Amino acid sequence: MTADRGRSRTRGAEPVGRTSVGDAGSALIEAAGRPGIVRSAYEAARRGDTVLPRRCRGMQDMVPINLLELFAGAKRIVPSGYGSDDVTRTYDRIINLLRIGRIDLEALVTHRMPLSEANEAIDLMRSGEALRVMLTNG
Repeated sequence: MTADRGRSRTRGAEPVGRTSVGDAGSALIEAAGRPGIVRSAYEAARRGDTVLPRRCRGMQDMVPINLLELFAGAKRIVPSGYGSDDVTRTYDRIINLLRIGRIDLEALVTHRMPLSEANEAIDLMRSGEALRVMLTNG
């Protein structure tokens, strides 16, 4: 899903979100760690936007981008595991954002499944079909 500055629209089933980063443009956050989705986020990015891949599955994952695209598009790709920050330094800020309702944890859960289906839940996440799966007791 692509969220565009407060308005949301669906762009297939791709786990990509767009957020404003002030005057610097937008950041497209790719959450599945799949090269095809990183490429889709790059294509959806506008001039000056930043694509933030959140996961990497391994050295074999390649994203095809030619140099002309990179220079002409003036787009950036910045790895963002833990927001490229030390989580222990930003922990208090995250908790405060949760308290005041600026972070919607429910929106991060795409599937709910019983604990007995844990293996299927893992398969869903590995396939990129699910962003996050909440396992329930029952």
